[in-house]
Amino acid sequence: MPLRTLLQRKKDSPRADPPPPPPPPPPPPPATIVANEFSFMRSDTFSHEYISPPAAVSRDADADAVAVAVAVTDQIARDSYGHPDRGGDGGRLAPPADTTTTPPGAPNHARRLSERLHLHLHLRRSSRGAAPPHAHARTASSGSGSGASSVHVPLDLPAIVADGDGAGAADGQTHQGQWERRATLLAQQGGTAAAAALSGAGGTRSAGRGVGVVVDGRDDANIQEAIRLHEAGDLDRSTAMFGHLADPGGANNALSQVLYGLALRHGWGCAPDARLALEYLTRAAQNSAAVEAAALARSNFRTGGAAKGELVLAIYELANCFRHGWGLARKDPVAAKLYYETAANLGDVDAMNETAACYEHGFGTRKDRALAARYYRDAERQGSKTVGNSWIWKEKYNSERGA
Repeated sequence: MPLRTLLQRKKDSPRADPPPPPPPPPPPPPATIVANEFSFMRSDTFSHEYISPPAAVSRDADADAVAVAVAVTDQIARDSYGHPDRGGDGGRLAPPADTTTTPPGAPNHARRLSERLHLHLHLRRSSRGAAPPHAHARTASSGSGSGASSVHVPLDLPAIVADGDGAGAADGQTHQGQWERRATLLAQQGGTAAAAALSGAGGTRSAGRGVGVVVDGRDDANIQEAIRLHEAGDLDRSTAMFGHLADPGGANNALSQVLYGLALRHGWGCAPDARLALEYLTRAAQNSAAVEAAALARSNFRTGGAAKGELVLAIYELANCFRHGWGLARKDPVAAKLYYETAANLGDVDAMNETAACYEHGFGTRKDRALAARYYRDAERQGSKTVGNSWIWKEKYNSERGA
């Protein structure tokens, strides 16, 4: 057969199409990416705690509630050591960040409360002891050093006389008495201004029964139970007990007034109320100041009495209010710095750090790195070390005013 014919036949013969290729296999499911879990933990010399992010605030939340409510990202998230000039409100005992009542079992609040009460008991035990580190070498005038003034600071506040200042030189214990006297004057006269401001804003309650009491045998068991409930997360019952003991018409207990003021300010087991919180903190300061003033008069202004712990706590927390403007129309840097410095010289370690920050950044006073280094050093000696503060130990800050 000719080749041409063979090829033609092959061309004309039907051919089966090749089978279609098999479909590609389905792609394997994407690998599940499992993120590594990690936690943020903040620690100091004595304790540690895990930090949780604050709850989001609804945009529709009431503006006043947002302004008042703020959860303890404690400070420093009071411990990220927010300084006064950083624009935020991240102070040592920062207020809650949401507008709801803090959920039961919040560890930050319980731990911080315990730390503050530990300090309170320490101050009470040492109220007749030695002055804080280097307090004997410090001087302080009644002014802010910046030319500014404050309605919460008495105009005639006496200066602090330190060692070597001539005829008015004071030994360590008398110097401590001077700071205690300053605290009583701030609480009594500065507190009167705060009460007048609250009264004008419609915030003042009944005058109560006068001078309050410090922790005594009758109230101590109830306060301890309220603290136990707080640390167990039962904030509603704990705050109700603090409120009952703080009632000016009832027990009028100064320590309970401090704790109830903190609960009101941060919304622990109650709706946040910054103005009422300021009122109770002011009342606690005035009540404890009355006890201390009487003790100072008996000792010729050498040392105070049994209410020193309550007074220092109240002065420190009032400083926080002035710094952040909690319960006030505006912030008051001058009063904040002066109240912090007073509490620092009476042994409050957190106040030492805050006073140092005020001097370091010029908050309510002129900048003074030497004084800032001194207060930071005092805080470190008490176990409160700030990360990144190695500069405070430079030799150039070992001046007369340095530590």
